[in-house]
Amino acid sequence: VVTISWVLFRSSNLENALSYIKSMFVFDKTTNFEFLNFYFSTELIIVTLLAIMISVPLLRNNLYLKNLSNTLSYKFFKTICLVLIFIVCCIYVSVEAYNPFIYFRF
Repeated sequence: VVTISWVLFRSSNLENALSYIKSMFVFDKTTNFEFLNFYFSTELIIVTLLAIMISVPLLRNNLYLKNLSNTLSYKFFKTICLVLIFIVCCIYVSVEAYNPFIYFRF
């Protein structure tokens, strides 16, 4: 419902909106996947692979890491890493020319 409402909101007229909504649900045209080269950079692929490896609980089941996670140095290291990741994310959002927030477009 929200996706269809946004199409109605952003279209210049009702004919364009209905054409766009129809193309969302009818798959009779061939898809060009060349646009993925624009979005999937090497940097994005590396970050995605790192995120998948960190989120999978393979290392959490290790007995050594369970004992290590209770130490103060581990908690300090984890906090520093999270702060650094947050700072890097803020830098990327502020440096990029593309702004993903839709409300800045109005």
